[in-house]
Amino acid sequence: MLSSLLTRIIQPLLLLLLLLPLTLANPETRTVAIHIADAASTSAPSLYGTVSYNPSTLQGSMAAAAAATLPRSPFAKLGLYDASARRWRNAVRAPTDALRRGALCVVVYLGADGPEPRYVGLAEGEQGAAAASACVKVVRGGPGPEPVLNRPVVLSEDGKVPEPEPERTFLQK
Repeated sequence: MLSSLLTRIIQPLLLLLLLLPLTLANPETRTVAIHIADAASTSAPSLYGTVSYNPSTLQGSMAAAAAATLPRSPFAKLGLYDASARRWRNAVRAPTDALRRGALCVVVYLGADGPEPRYVGLAEGEQGAAAASACVKVVRGGPGPEPVLNRPVVLSEDGKVPEPEPERTFLQK
């Protein structure tokens, strides 16, 4: 009887203890495609690279597309492109010479409510072509700013702001 009780209670507990690290380690890796196009052009963009990121650890890496060519114009449009709707979800204007040098990092901003990317931005990064492929930052968004409200204005019956009563001195009290 004691052995059957131990088997019924201890074995499931041991199994839970063994599976606990697997549930705590969140191995979910998400990917997002970054597109690039000429800033003045209305043609469809080409794939600039694919960013793989982990939303729980906020770590990311970028795999540059093999056929990614930078536009010849001084500025490029870089961001999230929805191919089915044929429109940009988010785009930033970037100098192409800074992209060639690898002076800019791709920043993926996640929403506060989930792991989906809200928009993509650029930030200054390390110099060099090797740094450009590895320079990815993942940032989780927070709640937006709240308005600062003043105390309400109290008006008199005739619609004017009442004048404050003068303070009485100690002898008048």
